[in-house]
Amino acid sequence: MSAIELNALAAFMLGLMGSPHCLGMCGAISALSSVSSQPRRGSSTWLLPLGFQLGRISSYALIGAIGGGVAAVMAGEFMIVGKTLRVLASVLLIVVAVSLAGWWKGSTLIEVAGAKLWRRLQPLVKRLLPADRLPKALALGGLWGFLPCGLIYSSLAWASTSASAAQSAWLMFCFGLGTLPSMLAVSAAHRSALAWLKRQWIRNLVAVSMIAWALYSASTLFMPHTGGGHEGIHGGVHSTAMPEPEASDSAMDGMSPAHHQH
Repeated sequence: MSAIELNALAAFMLGLMGSPHCLGMCGAISALSSVSSQPRRGSSTWLLPLGFQLGRISSYALIGAIGGGVAAVMAGEFMIVGKTLRVLASVLLIVVAVSLAGWWKGSTLIEVAGAKLWRRLQPLVKRLLPADRLPKALALGGLWGFLPCGLIYSSLAWASTSASAAQSAWLMFCFGLGTLPSMLAVSAAHRSALAWLKRQWIRNLVAVSMIAWALYSASTLFMPHTGGGHEGIHGGVHSTAMPEPEASDSAMDGMSPAHHQH
């Protein structure tokens, strides 16, 4: 499995294991219930929730693209930023993993800053409720991506260190896919089916796996690389050998004596 695929899997697991926290956030369940109930005549009962989820995951991908694009510009301007971002990516993944396992609650500090942004968005949310039409459901789901959630913002910071708008968007999209099972099983009748997500030994196992991947990814900075391709800042594969330009024999043979004299 390539580094990019492992990062996508890590993003999916972050969403999957962190989704119970999302369900418990203030206003999250009520917003989803507003989407699921009382659709307008002609709207199916599943179309509005599906639109809500599509809007939500799209917003994750959008903010991921923005974050990765900004990091890409910085990495292009300053050569040292590239290695710094690779180290930061590993550090952030460890921070998110530790927080996911419940060993440390530091990521919740990010929610304080996010709460200020959310207060500005709340008037828009009220205008969209009840989300009884597909455009309103899509828009409401899009606003969900800006909820003051430490898990979302921490995952965004980690994804952005890829210094690629496309790769960061893809990682946040995978993160959003990971949250789908819990979001779709939001009713009390189905929530018990996902109770295993809250089991501590499973959360510990996922956290340890992510920490191991983060440490390995960071260690590739100190490994010698020969040839090979480039998998991005998260990939850990960078070719440092540049081929030397070789003089063309045919070009030398075609030189006039005057050129040889010079």
